[in-house]
Order: sequence, then structure tokens, then C-alpha cells
Amino acid sequence: MQVVFHVATLMPTKASDPSGNQKKLHIGNDFVSIVYNDSGEDYNIYTMKGQFIYVCVIIQPLDSQSNLIIVKTKPELSELLGNQEPKIVSDCNLATLVRQLALHGNLASVIHQSQQRSPSDPYASNWLERLRQIRRLRDKHPPENVQPDEDGPGPDSGWSHHAYDFTGFV
Repeated sequence: MQVVFHVATLMPTKASDPSGNQKKLHIGNDFVSIVYNDSGEDYNIYTMKGQFIYVCVIIQPLDSQSNLIIVKTKPELSELLGNQEPKIVSDCNLATLVRQLALHGNLASVIHQSQQRSPSDPYASNWLERLRQIRRLRDKHPPENVQPDEDGPGPDSGWSHHAYDFTGFV
């Protein structure tokens, strides 16, 4: 699993982009947003507009070194994500819980997108999704005139400079 954090306040603002549209392009393509909301007002999941933001993990600081964690989702993901009750967490446990909620939200988003793309071929795991992508690319761009030796792959066969197709074993 790859986790990328786009921290808007730490991203450079270019003089040619005073409204920060370049920052918004990156953040709007994330599945999960983690928002630290110390304004005292409710956070709307649609505040950050984007094609893929399905889940917001909202952190609201409280007194006594504790925080209120709220998970808001788009309606189509609420069933996949499950329990979304607010949680009160100490400062020392905050980072662990927020990361776990973000990972769960990301997985739910990936599953949702997989179901939308191909209901008959649902999401199974990261490696299987990667294998499906490899197969799609292979079918889209077949190798040119690759003829392996009859004895199969090996250092002395015609496969020495071509990748062996392992996808048939899955």
C-alpha cells in the first residue's frame, strides 16, 4: 500500500498561480482527505472539490490532550466503510488511528471503483489488480515477433532478453 500525503500548506505556491489551482489538482485526486479542523464548525466533505475524494477523516481538537475523530463519506461508500461513529482519542493514539482509518477508507474507495468499472470482476487484492493492469497493457501492446524456443524459458533460450509471461500461472 502506498500512502502519499498532500499537505496544502507545505506545497509551494507559484506566483503564476495565486489561487492555488495546482495544489487543488493534486489534492482533488486523492481518495481520502485528512482534515485538521480547529475552526469549531462542522466540516463539509464537499469543501474540497475533486473527482475522487470519497472519505474525509476529520480531526477536531478537544481539551485535555484529546481529539474527536469523525469519518465522513460520500453516500455510495457508507455501506463499504461500516462503522462511522465519532471517536474520542488521546493525542498519543491519534496518528495511529487516523492512519488506519485513512487506509480503510482508501481500500473501500478502491473496491467501490472496481465494482463500478467491472461488477463481474470485483476487487480481490493489490497484486491481483496490478496483474489485471499488466494483462490489459499486454493485450493493448502485444510484443512484436517474440518466438520463444520450444524448450521454454532459460538462459540459452530465446527468452533471455524478454520477460517470461508468468500471468498464465494465476
